[in-house]
Amino acid sequence: MKTIITLAFTVLLFAGCTKQNDTELNAAVGATVEFMGSPQQDGLGWVLMIDGKVEIPTNLPEEFKVQSLAVLVVYKRADRTFPCRCITPPVMIDIISISRVNGG
Repeated sequence: MKTIITLAFTVLLFAGCTKQNDTELNAAVGATVEFMGSPQQDGLGWVLMIDGKVEIPTNLPEEFKVQSLAVLVVYKRADRTFPCRCITPPVMIDIISISRVNGG
């Protein structure tokens, strides 16, 4: 009986440890650059809209800070959150590579 309990506990322990790695690189995805207000006035600043979700980059190059600019981006989850007065501050992303769609 002890063996069965130990085995069940071990299986449950390993099942709980199979979380997806948030630091993995994503494949290049289409995104739109948007300005969501000044962070000094509780806005999010320059963000990427990816699949209808707001992603806040840590390192968006100046030349890509253009409203409604279509881009292709490769990114990974950053190890920091956006500084805000949020109950749960959003996790930011690190841009690995970014390019304009159709050279636009």
